[in-house]
Order: sequence, then structure tokens, then C-alpha cells
Amino acid sequence: MEKQLEEAVDRVLAGEKLTAVADSSPVSFSTLKRKVAARNKGHSIERQRPGPAPLLPSECEADIVTWVAGMQRCLVPESVTV
Repeated sequence: MEKQLEEAVDRVLAGEKLTAVADSSPVSFSTLKRKVAARNKGHSIERQRPGPAPLLPSECEADIVTWVAGMQRCLVPESVTV
């Protein structure tokens, strides 16, 4: 879908009418209009992760994952009989 979106935006920027491109591609009119406007402003049209940016840096998150894994290893016996 990303490639189709890129091609549709390129077609509009090349001079083709927005409605014609929206009718002949799987990209909706509103999405196409928004992405063309973003490209004209110099913004990326790549899909972004929804929601706010993470509060913790990736290094801190990796440290927490390591700590949790270590705690799990310490608290769970090696052999569990069922």
C-alpha cells in the first residue's frame, strides 16, 4: 500500500487531477489530499506510529527488559514438575 500511495502522490504532483487519481487508485481522496499537502510542505508521507512519542529512551527500555528477564530467571525454579 505504501508504494501505491507514493505512486498516487507522484501522479498528482505531476499534474494529474486529484479526483482522477483517487478514482483510479486504491488510495482514498482524503488520504491522497492530506499526503499531497504534506509533500508540498516538505513533510514525509511515510506512515508514522500512532500516539505520543515514547517517554523513555530506547537504552532505558532495553535496561528494563534486561532487568525484568533477570528477575524472572531468579524467581522461577529451573525445573517445574507438573
